[in-house]
Amino acid sequence: MNILIIEDEELAVTKLKKTLADVAPDAIVMGVTDSISASIQWLEENPHPDIILSDIELTDGQSFEIFRNLTVESMLIFITSYDEYAMQAFKLNSIDYLLKPVQKDELRAAIEKYRRLYGHSKTNAVSDSKDIEQLLRSFRLVQPVQYRKRFLVKSLQKLISISIEDIGYFYFEELTFFKTFDNKAYVVDYTLDEIEAMVDPETFSEPAVHISFPYKVFRELRITLVTDFL
Repeated sequence: MNILIIEDEELAVTKLKKTLADVAPDAIVMGVTDSISASIQWLEENPHPDIILSDIELTDGQSFEIFRNLTVESMLIFITSYDEYAMQAFKLNSIDYLLKPVQKDELRAAIEKYRRLYGHSKTNAVSDSKDIEQLLRSFRLVQPVQYRKRFLVKSLQKLISISIEDIGYFYFEELTFFKTFDNKAYVVDYTLDEIEAMVDPETFSEPAVHISFPYKVFRELRITLVTDFL
């Protein structure tokens, strides 16, 4: 059983490898990546593993971006400190969602779930909505919300990561775009409502009108979110 680990904390990688060796001695860790861009490059250059153990919050964004931008046949086990991403995880090819610190019994159960499902339809690994609902209920922990700090976008056939501090404003014109302070425009795969939920509301001022655009201005980052294109 081949495994790829996506994790940007060295200590977490070390602990995960040790736990994995205990619960699945036959597992082979093919590689370890620590960012969205490095993970995409690794998956483009190597045979896909049986399982990907992936943290969600990485230095250059959320690991969901990897699987939205690349077709991956591997089964996914997400590992994170926060429970609010569970529904997004199960929309992907995920068989489990573990909270940090990862417990040995939980990782063993996730690996055993993979073994039971192997040889069947991997895309139907979690198909019962009752299973998802039960898992979500089990993850009800009070955790601070983590707001988006970067956006992964395509530029000249490559994926680049843009810091939110470099973004001037978001707007909608058939597709959703943002424009950076150096006047470059990029398409993002989110609605304006979704973007508004991703960014820290503490940085918003009250809506105002400027050049015929209703907008909200980031007080600290001076970022404008266009909420309606007239």
